[in-house]
Amino acid sequence: MKLLIRVILPIILLSLFVPSVHALDDLRIDYSSIPDDFKPLAECLVPCDQIVDGGPGKDGIPSIDNPQFDTASIAEVDDNELVAGIVVDGQAYAFPYNIMNWHEIANLQINGKLSTLTYCPLTGSTIHYSRLAVNNSEFGVSGKLYENNLVMYDRITDSYFSQMGRIGITGENIGLQLDQLVSIETKWSTWVQMYPDTLVLNENTGYSRNYDRYPYGSYEVDRSIFFPTSYDDGTEPYNLFHPKEKTLVAYIDNTTLLATFEATAKVGGVVNFEVDGKNYVIISDSDLRIMRLFRAGTSDGEEIQIVSRLNTVGLPLFIDNLGNSWNLKGESTSGPNQGETLEAVEDQYLAFWFAAIVFNPNAVIYLPQESATAIPTEGVTDDFVSISNDPIINASSVYQGNVPGVSVPAPVLPAVVGLGVVTIVMVRRRR
Repeated sequence: MKLLIRVILPIILLSLFVPSVHALDDLRIDYSSIPDDFKPLAECLVPCDQIVDGGPGKDGIPSIDNPQFDTASIAEVDDNELVAGIVVDGQAYAFPYNIMNWHEIANLQINGKLSTLTYCPLTGSTIHYSRLAVNNSEFGVSGKLYENNLVMYDRITDSYFSQMGRIGITGENIGLQLDQLVSIETKWSTWVQMYPDTLVLNENTGYSRNYDRYPYGSYEVDRSIFFPTSYDDGTEPYNLFHPKEKTLVAYIDNTTLLATFEATAKVGGVVNFEVDGKNYVIISDSDLRIMRLFRAGTSDGEEIQIVSRLNTVGLPLFIDNLGNSWNLKGESTSGPNQGETLEAVEDQYLAFWFAAIVFNPNAVIYLPQESATAIPTEGVTDDFVSISNDPIINASSVYQGNVPGVSVPAPVLPAVVGLGVVTIVMVRRRR
């Protein structure tokens, strides 16, 4: 009763005297006087009632704030375990998903560089963020979800951030965009071949969890979606792929691109394309569980295209039209540009299809043309690989979101400047 009189009733009375939405700018609630369980979600960049309780409360899923690493030689990681990989100052680090499933956030400090690796099991998305935009604040798991996706909070202002939206959605940092850093999702056996000297996150997290158990049953492969979503499995473009199909989400200037393993596999896992006069290439391999997007240009300004794949005893190489061979790290191992490295597009990550399309409804979606040029794969097999040179931007092979008759809501609009209609809702957090 005291809580009702002291906290809830004043807020209700206050709302009766708000003359307009704009007046909220002058009405700031003193959060310090309100018990944590009854803090309002105010001034949301997305509909407040769509930021839902995910079950565990704030920090109920604990972030890893003092990560410990082993060398690859002693790490006990299954070859097929998916990992998120990053490279800082030449040193590679791997974060196995069997650990990240239980923590979702790892706050990192490597050689004085502060960043946060985030992973949402419900949307299958890993994004590595710089912490400079939030004054180097650590992030924690809020216990909330937006469109089934991780909502994290910064520990300085307690503002909420949408992981896949890459933006602050409530609090002092509303509208603040985070800077993404390069990360790679692949399976452990692929990563350790790419980076034999990698360090790998170990299970000394400070928490007692069964890291051998996947906590979500068959979720990764079935069609279930646990929480409210804008995804509609019965209409295009949602039904183009299985909801859990892993999808590359990439941002190139003003173009958002979605490309699935299923689609790229139909053309041999290589897609050359052009955006604003610059060449790009997607390299993917379903067996190796890796898909990467590179800017396809050399240091001397030559635009290149991948024209064939060379299978080797280890990982494949990719041959360009100039005679260079490139590995999965984007390094030229032979040819006129030997020693150069292709620039990986920073703003890229993998996610489940249902989340990728919900968060990026206006994206260009890669759909291969029925006809593709068959180019022989050289090396240890006699297989053929189809290299796609589809001009995927503004081409007939592309499905463009928001076509006539298809309404696709946009959950997060990073370009939004104003807040639009502002609402206040009371949400009780579960313990």
